[in-house]
Amino acid sequence: MKYFMYFLVAIPWAIALAVVFLLAMACVSEECYVYGGFDLMMFSIIGILFISAALWAQFFIMSLFGDWLPFKIKNDGNAKMVHFGWSNIPVIFMGVGFSYIAYLAGRSEGDLTFQLFALFFFALTLFIMYQFPNIYIKNEFDGTNLQLNYFAIKFSGLVSKSIPFSSIKEIKTYKIEQKRWDRMGPRLFSRWYSYTTFLLHNVEIIYETEEAEDKNLILVRGRDLGGEETVKQIETFIADSLAKGAQKSL
Repeated sequence: MKYFMYFLVAIPWAIALAVVFLLAMACVSEECYVYGGFDLMMFSIIGILFISAALWAQFFIMSLFGDWLPFKIKNDGNAKMVHFGWSNIPVIFMGVGFSYIAYLAGRSEGDLTFQLFALFFFALTLFIMYQFPNIYIKNEFDGTNLQLNYFAIKFSGLVSKSIPFSSIKEIKTYKIEQKRWDRMGPRLFSRWYSYTTFLLHNVEIIYETEEAEDKNLILVRGRDLGGEETVKQIETFIADSLAKGAQKSL
């Protein structure tokens, strides 16, 4: 099933890359300017839309293959967990792209409206980057040395930490959920019902630092994460590793 999922993910990416390649070939040809009517702005808009659509398709195809339990036990007995920013990267990519396109349009046309649109898209992109800063997170649970090796690529920079299992105070999960209300049935006899339009599961770790202060880190975030089951897997692994470490020290 994993290879079938990769095959499905490759389809939207193949379409997006083929469209971008054909547009690039058209826009560097003489016919592009004489007959096709394409310019750099139109090429940029189409390219951004298709690449962003491929990223979104990859995100949802991977999510549709059941609950995604990211905690994996490796062959050496240790565990790892990886997070990719599938949901925020396409939105940020489009925000930066459209703000740049609006800026170029405003500079060429001399219209302040385009400049305001560029400022709006750029401000929206900064807000999303602040609200969802994680691009890539890799967690290595070292059962031999009893520590969590945390590495993250964020918009603010790189983060690398080694956290002993004994310093971990709590592992929790919560949801970021957005619901929409709608009416069903004839107007006089209709009733309201809600459904989820946006859902992200988060798994967070709270640990004690050397300064005796509590800090928190997002370990993983996903659409169909199975957050509670992931927390149970991590807690069981840490408890078993600590128990084995205590037996060895006797």
